[in-house]
Amino acid sequence: MGDQSNGKWEMSESVPLYNSRINKIYIQYLSKYYPDIDLDAVLDAAEIARYEIEDPAHWFTQEQQDRLHDILVTRTGNPNIAREAGRYSTSSEGLGATKQYALGLMSPATIYLLIEKIHALMSRGADVSAKKIGANQVEITAAPKAGVQEKPYQCEYRSGVFESIARMFTDKFAHIEHPACVHNGENSCRYIISWTKAAKIHWKLIRNYFLLISIFGLPVSLFFLPGITWGICALVFTLIALLLSYYTEHLEKKALLRTVETQTEAAQDNIVESNIRYNNALLVQEIGQATANILDIDKLLQAVVGVMQKRLDFDRGMIMLVDKENGVLRYSAGYGQNLPEEKILKDTQFHLNNPESKGLFVKAIKEKRPYLINNIKEIQGSLSRKSFKVAKQLGSKSLICVPIVYEQKAFGILAVDNSKSSRPLRQSDMSLLIGVASHLAISMANAMSFEKLQHNEKKYRELVENANSIILRVDTDGKICYFNEFAQRFFGYNEKELIGKNAGRIILPASGPNQLSFDKLIDSLRNDPTRHMVSENKTKTKAREDVWIAWTYKPIFDDIGKFIEILCIGNDITELKWASREKEELQAQLQRAQKMEAIGTLAGGVAHDLNNILSGIVSYPELLLMDLKNDSPLRKPILTIQKSGEKAAAIVQDLLTLARRGVEATEVVNLNSIVSEYLLSPEHTKLELNHSNVDIEKKLDESLLNIMGSPVHLSKTIMNLVSNAAEAMMDGGCISIATENRHIEWTHKRKNSHYISMIR
Repeated sequence: MGDQSNGKWEMSESVPLYNSRINKIYIQYLSKYYPDIDLDAVLDAAEIARYEIEDPAHWFTQEQQDRLHDILVTRTGNPNIAREAGRYSTSSEGLGATKQYALGLMSPATIYLLIEKIHALMSRGADVSAKKIGANQVEITAAPKAGVQEKPYQCEYRSGVFESIARMFTDKFAHIEHPACVHNGENSCRYIISWTKAAKIHWKLIRNYFLLISIFGLPVSLFFLPGITWGICALVFTLIALLLSYYTEHLEKKALLRTVETQTEAAQDNIVESNIRYNNALLVQEIGQATANILDIDKLLQAVVGVMQKRLDFDRGMIMLVDKENGVLRYSAGYGQNLPEEKILKDTQFHLNNPESKGLFVKAIKEKRPYLINNIKEIQGSLSRKSFKVAKQLGSKSLICVPIVYEQKAFGILAVDNSKSSRPLRQSDMSLLIGVASHLAISMANAMSFEKLQHNEKKYRELVENANSIILRVDTDGKICYFNEFAQRFFGYNEKELIGKNAGRIILPASGPNQLSFDKLIDSLRNDPTRHMVSENKTKTKAREDVWIAWTYKPIFDDIGKFIEILCIGNDITELKWASREKEELQAQLQRAQKMEAIGTLAGGVAHDLNNILSGIVSYPELLLMDLKNDSPLRKPILTIQKSGEKAAAIVQDLLTLARRGVEATEVVNLNSIVSEYLLSPEHTKLELNHSNVDIEKKLDESLLNIMGSPVHLSKTIMNLVSNAAEAMMDGGCISIATENRHIEWTHKRKNSHYISMIR
């Protein structure tokens, strides 16, 4: 039980139970009866802010109430201050709407019987009930709620309030008996309250009784009194009745006037309160809409301060944001400032990393807690010189500063102040601004996240669009959903031409041994999403150029894990394919070269053997010609043998050139001489014998330029050309051999010069 009671005590100490109107009554009582006491010092010692007392929506804990009461008893030396403050309550403005509501009930009995509802407006610490036990007598029971341990002074305060209720109607305190009290071991406190009737009721009864006596008495007295005497009595009775009626009406009008005045104040307060609530509701709605729809921070701040200016009753407001790079707090948006004041704010930076920075704005950021100051001069000593100078230049009287915090990260501060209005700032004002700052913080976090998302999306898009790879997304039906810019440039299609088209027919055709059909690709990825799928596809660009693409495929799933698309990443391997083919050709050439090398080796051996044989054929005719006369008939055959031997030696030399993979030496020759020698050669004579129906015509340019070349090869070339032409002319004809000088300009990269041109 002890632990349980301790638990209840701890709960009641930390739970707000008592409305600020109670403490406001204490403060007003002190101001009237103890004017020498420093109220600000009392509140500071009790750790209670004045704006908390001014706020009718604020509630205090048991600990705060106890501390304030103890300090008041100490400072005033009056142990009965709670009872006296309770008696003062009905004459205090601190009750506000509660007093006006009570007066609207018109009678003490009605108020006492409805005390349960009225008490709930002031305290959550006890359950109160009332019952009528007499004409002007009620019994009220007050039982502390579970976990609440009220102090004796609170019982005294309650007694004082009950006494003062009757005074609102009778101008006299009610009589209270307190037969049971929780502080005497009872479960509840019982109060028996009795009161006298109001003076207007007494006088109204007297008037009514007098009128009743007059109505019945005067007619009866007519039979007993002389006429003159009866007339005088009737006149006196009438005069007295009029005086009583007048006085009674005066008292009723006075009471009614007091009630009307009170209700007028109540109506005004209710109108003001309704207007405040209406504006606050619209403030929450409009700021909620702004924070939900605006993702640009600058526009968001302007929208928020615009709503604050329209809906809140503050002279000025502003938002300052943290500049992370420079570690300072900067003015970002505001309202109510004139141009010089706005310039002061824009030119002023509050350094967050400076140990000497002690301003409210910096403290709100560092401590992540709000501040409400109703008198700037009171905190002058705790401000830095710079902060106080700025406050003085701006003419601030009172100030609320709320940090804009999201997940323990401070984005800045939201501040309002009054420079002209004398309305005290309240806890509810700060609570409302805390709500606005919370909305703003969430929206700023969303805006920053959206900005970061846009930045990342831009980087991703730039990466995808500018990557030297073909990137496209294809749905499970084969339709193209996305096609990056590189792919558009590569294939020559624009996005409109391909989006929604079948990729298997345009981009991913399957034709060849190493190519993958689209249907097979879909089935493979659906059956095994983790499988690494690659393929090489030959396709065509829009210009009908053949290209080879190496594809990598990756499945894309939605939030519920459904296979919806394929990400296809392709790389152009056309050059690699051509390089591969060139490699194959080079390998074939190498094989041919190896074969030619073997042939060359064989040809070299044959050439050496033939040289040994031809040495006699070439040299001995020379010796024979030396012994023959010039007119010898044998000279011509021997010369023919010699020429044939020399040609055979040239052929053998070609074999040696092939065997050694060398280059035949060139010399300056004239093509006319080559042609003429061919026409006199035995080969040409044999051609004429075999093709007698073919005539040979020569047209040689006498101004023909010399060239660099191999006489043997040129002679063989001419011989082969003429021989091929003769064999092609089965029915005979004429072969024309012509030489001439020509200048040829090459379109390819080649040195411009004079060349031999061969015309067939």
